[in-house]
Amino acid sequence: MREYTKQEFEKTIRAWNIPDVDINAGDIHLTEGILRLIHFSPLIKHNNISIIFIAGWVTQIDTWREVLTALSPEYPVYYLETREKVSSRMSKNAGYGAQDIAGDIAELVGKLNLKPESFVLAGSSLGTTAIAEACRILPVKPLSLILINTNAEFRVPGIWKLIVTFFYPPLYFMILPVVKWYLRTFRLNIKADPEQYIKYSRALETADPWKLRKAVLALAKYSIWKALRYVNCPVLFISASEDKLHEPQQIKRMTELLSEVNVIDLKTNKAAHGQALIVEIKSFLGSFTKNKSGHTHSSEA
Repeated sequence: MREYTKQEFEKTIRAWNIPDVDINAGDIHLTEGILRLIHFSPLIKHNNISIIFIAGWVTQIDTWREVLTALSPEYPVYYLETREKVSSRMSKNAGYGAQDIAGDIAELVGKLNLKPESFVLAGSSLGTTAIAEACRILPVKPLSLILINTNAEFRVPGIWKLIVTFFYPPLYFMILPVVKWYLRTFRLNIKADPEQYIKYSRALETADPWKLRKAVLALAKYSIWKALRYVNCPVLFISASEDKLHEPQQIKRMTELLSEVNVIDLKTNKAAHGQALIVEIKSFLGSFTKNKSGHTHSSEA
């Protein structure tokens, strides 16, 4: 496990060579700790919609390189590294559940001084769960939500709860091979999407075992259903029906609890991180621009 300095982190992202975009990696000081915030700012102003992006559990920013590279020349993007990431510096008693991350999102929105309906909250996996939780405490209303591979619940088998409860974090790398075996054998469809396993393996190898342990114990008891009642803006759900880990069958139940919903199935986790996703996001955000010009934004369950 190695934490990269802000300078190293920024240098890595600048190597992506995104044209006409200024990139700044900095710290955001919140009530329970300090998180890393990366701001992608287009040098040419195209519109007034900002995107706050919340990636999934222990996800590395390289996972979203293609998407961030495509969106940032057109939209200001704030990429928040959430508290379970290696880069965070949290207080000793900080929690690592969905509600804790939601509090960080709400606090960030307040610190950015964003106007109501001037920004979109977008994210994946645990990031989307935290976004839904944040909707009840946000200081201002977002324009919309973009939720990619949303987890309604985080299923942790009883034996794993027992192991996580009693294991000593410095021994994490001794049980890591077993965790990887469990993922590829029972939770991932590696035939349909082998890159998903590679991506998750890399994320687990660089995770902070102390934070990971607390997060697993908190998320094992979590479900999203109560949080959805506070979502009061249009939602774009991106699912991947071949991605067993994120249980896409739960999407239908989630959409039934919301009033303005679009659902797009991109089949694989890989597609939900690439060009197909980019097309859907730009189309969705473009509908709000058309709406301001007198067209009606439509949604479907």
